Amino acid sequence: MIELQYFKHDHIQKLISWISTPEFLLQWAGPAFTFPLTKEQIERYIEKANTDVSDAYVYSVVLQKTGHVIGHISLANIDREHKSARVGKVLVGDQGVRGKGIGYLMMTEIVKIAFEQLNLHRVSLGVFDFNTSAIACYQKVGFKKEGLLRDCRKMGDHYWSLWEMSILAPEWDEAQKMLATVEANGSLRSHIQALEEQLLTPTVRTSPTELNKLLADDFFEFGSSGNVWTKSDCLDDGGLTVRDMELYDFTLHPLSTDVVLTTYKINDATRKQTTLRSSIWKYKKGHWQMYFHQGTPTDSKIIF
Repeated sequence: MIELQYFKHDHIQKLISWISTPEFLLQWAGPAFTFPLTKEQIERYIEKANTDVSDAYVYSVVLQKTGHVIGHISLANIDREHKSARVGKVLVGDQGVRGKGIGYLMMTEIVKIAFEQLNLHRVSLGVFDFNTSAIACYQKVGFKKEGLLRDCRKMGDHYWSLWEMSILAPEWDEAQKMLATVEANGSLRSHIQALEEQLLTPTVRTSPTELNKLLADDFFEFGSSGNVWTKSDCLDDGGLTVRDMELYDFTLHPLSTDVVLTTYKINDATRKQTTLRSSIWKYKKGHWQMYFHQGTPTDSKIIF
């Protein structure tokens, strides 16, 4: 869908057009530039970039289908001795493609360059704490929060705090293995939904062996009955109660590369009840296990 191409001089004006306020300039690039952004500032920024010996690579983000430039990203502070670098100046500039997962694709591509082409060990970034959508995107790629730099930038009369985040090569490798496993079983959404549906079947619910595979050791549940259950509770006395249940309105919410949240509804024909359900699944040692589950009764009627 997208590709990263070396930034070109004929992309300068488009980049400038995306940076409309001093606040947005600071959010995008930190203190590297002054407002208004100018051609001369950008030329200095890219002057020594994008060669075999550069310590920075500067990219335009291009839609493969149309060839249109829709964003910008850089990999800088490249230290080949200590095998580290820093992602910066991340921007989905074209408002028409925002909210479509472009940021995640950009970040995936830049991290892939760092680890798979440059053979680095660590990639870091900084993001202001109010930029919650960006933080969620970086966590989805696999970045982890390291610490908060409090009041580290000043904008007008206000101070902004910044999260330091990083991802290590072994973490990236593990995430890629996880994605390969999911692809082998179909989409992540379909795979996790299938696991949820297995937990509704009599075969699994009455088998402590099968339940043991699907539930994490530290699993717990806030049940729709108001009870709290642990894994050992679920495995005792031959498993769980068998009921006639059907799942619908299933949605998957990735929280990171190895943690997902599911939300859905259950029609329980046995109890003549509809419940709202949510689960947290974690990927460990090559497979997914449920870590948390909650059920909340609703006033909805059985619809099937």
